[in-house]
Amino acid sequence: MPKKDRERRKKNDVWVPPVITGRVKRISGPIYEETRGMLKIFLENVIRDAVTYTEHARRKTVTAMDVVYALKRQGRTLYGFGR
Repeated sequence: MPKKDRERRKKNDVWVPPVITGRVKRISGPIYEETRGMLKIFLENVIRDAVTYTEHARRKTVTAMDVVYALKRQGRTLYGFGR
């Protein structure tokens, strides 16, 4: 595959990394919409929890630790941003 195609590969106006397109021959169209939907739900949940932590601390700015605690609450511990 030419370098130009690897860098600018798009599917349904969404950039797809060359790593993914290099290993998978075909991806059905509906999988993109399904993936976007699942990602949206995941982010909504994390953001909702992070904002809850922020409001509880009576702050107006969401910190990295708020996001870390929100992810931990959902069972997805993230290392490297703590104390």
